[in-house]
Amino acid sequence: MTSGLGADAMESYGWRIPFLLAIPLGIAGLYIRRRISDTPNFTRLREEGGLSRTN
Repeated sequence: MTSGLGADAMESYGWRIPFLLAIPLGIAGLYIRRRISDTPNFTRLREEGGLSRTN
């Protein structure tokens, strides 16, 4: 980023660009995480009560 924008631009606004790019990536990650189903083994263990809670 610094080599593309220069030091002055990086200090004034350039440091915000990676954060702005991370917003859509974070939303996509949350969407994917919500849509992926659990494996059949995990679902079976959860239904049988075979999972232990870790704190």
